[in-house]
Amino acid sequence: MSKLSVCFCYSFVKPKQPTNFVIFSETRPAIPEEEGAEYLKRCAQYARHSRVYLLPGLFVLHGQLCSCLLSPEGKLLAVQRAAYLNLLQHPDLKTGEKIDVFDTEFGKLALLTDVDLFHPEAVRCAAMQGAQLLLSVQYFDPYDLTAARLRSGCWAMAQEHQLPILMTSNQGCCICAPCPATAGGDGFILPLTSELPALATVYPHKSAKVRQQSGLLPLLNPDFCQRYSAQLGH
Repeated sequence: MSKLSVCFCYSFVKPKQPTNFVIFSETRPAIPEEEGAEYLKRCAQYARHSRVYLLPGLFVLHGQLCSCLLSPEGKLLAVQRAAYLNLLQHPDLKTGEKIDVFDTEFGKLALLTDVDLFHPEAVRCAAMQGAQLLLSVQYFDPYDLTAARLRSGCWAMAQEHQLPILMTSNQGCCICAPCPATAGGDGFILPLTSELPALATVYPHKSAKVRQQSGLLPLLNPDFCQRYSAQLGH
């Protein structure tokens, strides 16, 4: 399981080094569908030129809100449709029907599109499919990103499922992980910051070790986990 040298930056800005994983911070709620093809083409070119994995901003595809992950070769590795929507921003879009988990060199990961991170059942679905890393792209109205909001989303989900979560939005970025897997013991690898570019290093295996030693799911339902241990990755 490889480490992630992450750079959060504004779209198409040259990443700071060293980095192997770039996450864009977009200023719009989503790239409109009519601009999507050109946007993703530019993203693919950026990933190839910079030789990085790339998590772009939110975009609309076939009437659904989506996030995606691109490889250093500019290939599409994952597309995730939002299972839930902020209806103030996207009243006319359709929701997706499932949360997928994708195999990568960093381990199994899942994309949580926009407000999906604030729905525990969506995060739980990813965790129970064996996700080892969660990536979340969001859009917040200026008044909406508060300390309480952060605690109830990114930080709380990282503690509940003992997974590292990389979150970006128009208001800033952060990386949360299980408290025992963070240097300060506070659950933050990168505290919330709006100063970009921002660099951080993530070691997914550290959270995996915590999860193996004191996983929440086995404590809640040990019989279930023993029966389906192979599928759950325990």
